[in-house]
Amino acid sequence: MIGSADPVIGTTTVTILEGASFMSQNVTIMLPDQSSITVAATVKNVARREESSVIDLGATVHGLYAELHVTMATDSLPNVFFLSRLVDEVAWTIDAHFLPTGACRHSNGWGGRYLITRQIAPELAALVDQAVRTDGLVVDLDQHHPLTFPDLTRAGE
Repeated sequence: MIGSADPVIGTTTVTILEGASFMSQNVTIMLPDQSSITVAATVKNVARREESSVIDLGATVHGLYAELHVTMATDSLPNVFFLSRLVDEVAWTIDAHFLPTGACRHSNGWGGRYLITRQIAPELAALVDQAVRTDGLVVDLDQHHPLTFPDLTRAGE
């Protein structure tokens, strides 16, 4: 939704600038013990987002938002991950994780970096990156370069 704004929550204004996606595929994830697991992964939504900072008052946080559903072979319902990747970051961070039962396993809120953060597996990150590129939100996006938006200038430049 281009230019739409969510309601004000407390003193935080959230603006969804553009985006929407739906991309699904089976993804094989390498585990630390060198074994692998294949999951069904679906990117339900991606969007460019900006929000007032709760840490640095007066500042605005810019980044990407994604909703990722990951279904294990033994489950009929997915784990649901809400993700963010902020400007200058190279990885997708898990903002919230809901189990197939609907129980919340973890929740920081979008772009929260003031608590313990965890990233998604690189194989899943590649799928989310692909969805972002397909939607045209960011043309040059991968796991080796920091996120940038050409229309934003950094302070002091």
